[in-house]
Amino acid sequence: MKKIVLWLLTTALLLCCAGCTSGSVDPSEPENADGRLIAQQISEGAVPARELAQTVLTEYLKEREAYSPLGNAGELDGRIVIFTVFASGTDYSWDFSKQEDADQKKKCLKDLSEAAAYLTGQAAKYGRDVEFLYDWEEDPGLAAEYSAGHPMASAASTREIAYELASARQLKETYGAGQVIYLFIVNSGPDNTKHSHANSYDPQKTGENASFMDLIEYAKINLHSDYEGERWDAQSSTYAHEILHLFGVPDLYKAGPLITQEYADHMDAVMSTAYYPDIMYGGVPGWSAWDHVFSDVDAYYAGLTDTCEDVEAYGLGKSQHIADQ
Repeated sequence: MKKIVLWLLTTALLLCCAGCTSGSVDPSEPENADGRLIAQQISEGAVPARELAQTVLTEYLKEREAYSPLGNAGELDGRIVIFTVFASGTDYSWDFSKQEDADQKKKCLKDLSEAAAYLTGQAAKYGRDVEFLYDWEEDPGLAAEYSAGHPMASAASTREIAYELASARQLKETYGAGQVIYLFIVNSGPDNTKHSHANSYDPQKTGENASFMDLIEYAKINLHSDYEGERWDAQSSTYAHEILHLFGVPDLYKAGPLITQEYADHMDAVMSTAYYPDIMYGGVPGWSAWDHVFSDVDAYYAGLTDTCEDVEAYGLGKSQHIADQ
């Protein structure tokens, strides 16, 4: 059993022996984020110590059941919730009472809407029916604000924040969805040197040896950044690119666990002469998602097809969707 469960079970036994209630549990005591959050929930619920162990196990198993072996964003198919977090920190912040930030929020929705339409359209070409639920203006329950006491552009605790705001299980039950994406948007300025990125579930792990916190996948959009002296602004292609990472699609501009150096070099050569770049090769400033190609390689790693000529020709790694079958 996971060490967090063991820790909480031990805590429960100690509390029982001491004749205490769960209200005496310090949620910040466990080093594991799962433990802090579960302990906090139990503490706030004032669950008697003698019931603590069973409560922990029940809640833990409920969360685990909400995930597939590929995380909470496993398949680019069906109804998918995009839960957006407007994240403030000690580096950058949101203040929607200011017209500038209110206008920026509207632009974020426009870019996200365009990215969602792009991904829906590409999936349809492979016979998949995708429905993204993301419009926080239509449904405020699809977004939240969060203010942290640490920098957000480079924050490493995003999983904990996501779970604290809304668990994937809760979102799936509320919206009848099969997948959940957490999207963090940081109102970064042009002095920011941290780029947008995605934190995907490691397919080498399985549902049996990963905590549900490990299974939470998110994309972080830093709205503005500086890259070697050049300003980069987030656009719809940025959203689409990072979201695709959550479904298993790798970057095509560099070698990695799935992409060989030979293929990365091949992409460099092809993209230098291509008018429309691959969405996973890199975005062109000022170009929308629709101006980018969605290739068979992208489709293969997203689980939309189980064959791809380039995978065979260049000895690329197997899609996590194939490996999981």
